[in-house]
Amino acid sequence: MVLTAMLAGLAGALMSLEFSLPMMPPFYKIDFSDVPSIIALFSLGPVSAVLVEVIKLIVKVVTVGTNTDYVGELANLLGIVLFILPTWFVYKKMNKTTKL
Repeated sequence: MVLTAMLAGLAGALMSLEFSLPMMPPFYKIDFSDVPSIIALFSLGPVSAVLVEVIKLIVKVVTVGTNTDYVGELANLLGIVLFILPTWFVYKKMNKTTKL
């Protein structure tokens, strides 16, 4: 639980370091805030990865607010869940373990 909270805090901090893509609409932004959720996915499982994302979005809404009436945050959550779950299923299908 503590590792999930720490990764969510890191993701919230990384989300504030986003930047726009040149010659693209201003709502296309690059940020590296999904990396902690991938770390949580492989180390703790898919539930923890989704919780990292949910907490990250709550931190963003509380600190920065929203200018999309929560549509952008919902799309971000849906996009990362649609990235996390197939990644987890492929990882489990390959029978990879964290043993050295």
